[in-house]
Amino acid sequence: MGNIINRTFYNSLRTLPLWKLAILFLSLLFTTHSLKNDPGYFYPRIDRDFCSSLFLVMVTLLLSGFLVQRCLKSRGSLFYNTLCFLENKVFKNYTLWILLFCSLFIFLIIIAVSSLVFDNVPRVTDEIAQLFQAKIFLSGHLSAPPPPLPEFFTSAEDNMIVQPKWYSQYPPGFSFLLMIGLRLGSPWIVNPLLAALSVLLVFLLCRETFDRTTAILSGILFILSPKVIFTSASLMNHTSSMFFFLLSVTTIVLSLKRQNSLLALCSGLSLGMSLNIRTLDAIVLYLPVGVYSLVIGFKSKGFRVRILGMWLFGFCLMAGILFFYNYKTNGDPLLFGYIVRWGQNHTLGFHEIRGGWVHTPFLGIVNTLRQIRLTDKGMFEWPLPVIFFIVLLFLFAKTTFWDWIFLLIIGCNVVLYFFWGWYDRLFMGRFYFNVTPFIVILTSRGLLCFVKLCSMLSLPNLKRFSLTDNQPVLALTIAGMLSLFSIPAYITDLIPQYYLLDLQVDRRIEKAAREKGIKNAIVFIEAQDKNELLLGSGFFMNTPNLETQDIIYAKDLGKKNPQLLSLFKGRKGFLYRHKREVKKIINQNGLSESPPEAFELIELST
Repeated sequence: MGNIINRTFYNSLRTLPLWKLAILFLSLLFTTHSLKNDPGYFYPRIDRDFCSSLFLVMVTLLLSGFLVQRCLKSRGSLFYNTLCFLENKVFKNYTLWILLFCSLFIFLIIIAVSSLVFDNVPRVTDEIAQLFQAKIFLSGHLSAPPPPLPEFFTSAEDNMIVQPKWYSQYPPGFSFLLMIGLRLGSPWIVNPLLAALSVLLVFLLCRETFDRTTAILSGILFILSPKVIFTSASLMNHTSSMFFFLLSVTTIVLSLKRQNSLLALCSGLSLGMSLNIRTLDAIVLYLPVGVYSLVIGFKSKGFRVRILGMWLFGFCLMAGILFFYNYKTNGDPLLFGYIVRWGQNHTLGFHEIRGGWVHTPFLGIVNTLRQIRLTDKGMFEWPLPVIFFIVLLFLFAKTTFWDWIFLLIIGCNVVLYFFWGWYDRLFMGRFYFNVTPFIVILTSRGLLCFVKLCSMLSLPNLKRFSLTDNQPVLALTIAGMLSLFSIPAYITDLIPQYYLLDLQVDRRIEKAAREKGIKNAIVFIEAQDKNELLLGSGFFMNTPNLETQDIIYAKDLGKKNPQLLSLFKGRKGFLYRHKREVKKIINQNGLSESPPEAFELIELST
């Protein structure tokens, strides 16, 4: 093995331009990650763990290159014939079955993660607020009357508006989908289903812009992403926003190719739905595709009337729904719930934001680098960073127009959140989730580029090459090898990123109430820190109609608790609190990390 590597790699690497090698090496240094290399930092920490991670990267590169060279030099072997069979028969003749398997696989694994990891509990205040809004929609209203004594049903980070109406700060799109899930028996079915359908959209978009085999490879990579799996296993709105944005891009591409106005209508409706879920993401990320559509479309006479008209009709219809919702809830079509809840500073730009600090260009750069590293780490947890494959693609392959369009979409996402003052490491760079399909597609293209580069290293003059004659099964083999290397990271590193003890939201209070056999009661929850996140463990079970609940969950306000009890006659009062004899655990961020066994549920004296 050593002789082969020395003969093919050492001699051939000398033919590569030094500036390209330098950029590749920098991409490896910046995004090198492992089990302990916390990507929350905007730069890699140079320590023993970093060096071992870099060593693993180099070993992986050598093994991958050796695998390609060995395969090409062993034509006629069982391994080579198996790859050829898979590539010529399975990839070409069983595309539909592969896609159906991928969709079913990701649907089932997301359902399993929702149940086994998240325990079907909305762990983030964003999830709790949108689930509550879905319950309001299910009652047939856009908002609910304010609860009695609203101070008992608010917390520092609850993302809810309680006066003069009771509703969430978010646009209505995702809560509407959750309402459908509630009607079907479980809101947890929504994101897994949309993720499964996204596999088909990734294939369609990639097939139209590149080729069938690259599209299949992209679909398979999509279901291997722990970022997709874990985020879609939650009740966060990112998966639905991604799905409708992806649907809009896919259908407008198909519409322009086939001059089909119904597809243009679907594209406008889909982008409008994404607008109703994550408004800024939908507008900014669509800019590259929108400009392309206008440039292409105005070359034909009938475009302006048919295609553009249908697209605008669909988009304006959905935008009108958003404006109507804002008017009915916030009192102004252009006023969003975020501003009502947090004030005028809850917007893009360099200014003072909630939390007491000022967002500056430097902090924007720091947050951007953090999000890039988080996203790269969460995409696959491969030893080789995703950025490496994308950089490789643009340095060595003959890129197409769509490579640059997809890169521009990703770039728009990065620029958008450069102006956003908050950094959130939960869900591994969740602010970039909308562009996950495009990262996956470029990564699959980069994998194919890597395979072809390894197969061409023995050539004396290496120039930019085309990826039309690709080797998807060999690329998939390398992806499988990388995924095997990353399995330990899924368990020891990735899962804790999504199951953080300092979130404090779980079924602890529900279990405590069930063990005591509590009925017809009010459980007051003692806040543990300034963020009052523990209240979410009760609030996610509340409904807009508190009177109909067997147990009402409220914030502990000490001497004021009897006032709430007096409004709900016949109910007993209980207090869920930290045990006085047990020391409270507070982390460096000021958040409580005391385990559930450090709490107790006691009955209040009448």
